[in-house]
Amino acid sequence: MGDPNIILNSFIVSPTRYGALQWGETIQELEDKHVLFMAEDPEGYIGKLMNKIRSEEMAQNVADI
Repeated sequence: MGDPNIILNSFIVSPTRYGALQWGETIQELEDKHVLFMAEDPEGYIGKLMNKIRSEEMAQNVADI
């Protein structure tokens, strides 16, 4: 794109319960990979998503200094 001010992010927000998966990773490892589970945290998954976006944006801004 050529614009260093643009940051692209993607998330998987799944209605599937974490316990139904057999991926061999902890829920934290999957959240670190931007996979969030609505059923496990119905009141908090949106906040987690927004916090990850903000923290990555802040990290990018620090890297630009």
